[in-house]
Amino acid sequence: MKFVIPAADDADAAEHLYGAIKKFAVLQTRLRLTERRVFSIDYWIDGVRHIAEVGKTSQAMGEQVFAILETEIGSYLVCSPTRCVYQNEPMHVGKAGSSDVLSTSRKIRRKSSAKWSYRRL
Repeated sequence: MKFVIPAADDADAAEHLYGAIKKFAVLQTRLRLTERRVFSIDYWIDGVRHIAEVGKTSQAMGEQVFAILETEIGSYLVCSPTRCVYQNEPMHVGKAGSSDVLSTSRKIRRKSSAKWSYRRL
């Protein structure tokens, strides 16, 4: 699967913007990130299933997803123009639950007894 960042004109611009998003996310959250590039995740908010996919509008945020960052603790940071790209903190999706995580290299199935959780940092 090809790595993309919305609004980037070419591969170099995508890499530059992705690096800047990662740095800003770390500054905002103080969480360490993995190197894995995540394309989409399924998660739950108040019993409602949501899907965050890079390049598509997130129902939970009402904005286009620019990046999904995986933290070393197994949670995810979902970044949009007003959540981690230009300002503010990313949406933090906690680790837990039965959900699909699609990286740019392969699909990974995570299983747990709980559901994905969501919290604002």
